[in-house]
Amino acid sequence: MIVTFRSTAFNTSTPEKHFVSRRAYGGDLANWLIYELARHDAAVDPMIGQKDAGWIVRFRFRGATYDFLARYRGGPDWVGLLERRRGIVGRLFHGQQKNVEFDAVQLIDAVLSSSELISDIQWHYDESGSP
Repeated sequence: MIVTFRSTAFNTSTPEKHFVSRRAYGGDLANWLIYELARHDAAVDPMIGQKDAGWIVRFRFRGATYDFLARYRGGPDWVGLLERRRGIVGRLFHGQQKNVEFDAVQLIDAVLSSSELISDIQWHYDESGSP
């Protein structure tokens, strides 16, 4: 599932030494998400991960494990990709991606919606529910 939102509260102008790419902003957003997800009863990995496309927050909620990839798009615009993690066997054999449970979508939506730092939240999906 893909979510877009707007915020000017997070760093979008000063690259940090540990950035994988020049525009890999969002580390502070990812750390904020860790704190907020934990407040909403998700079991959150304490460390964020970095990819070329953005920052990953891994969490477990109601028996399933998820990755949330946060990426800066420019201006006040951000995009998030919520994916359910496959088990080790599924990853090794490139098994089909599992569907995101609606509870996890509601959790991310509640975290974003409850903050005055975030606005204009929109979820995007096609008819099958895939991004």
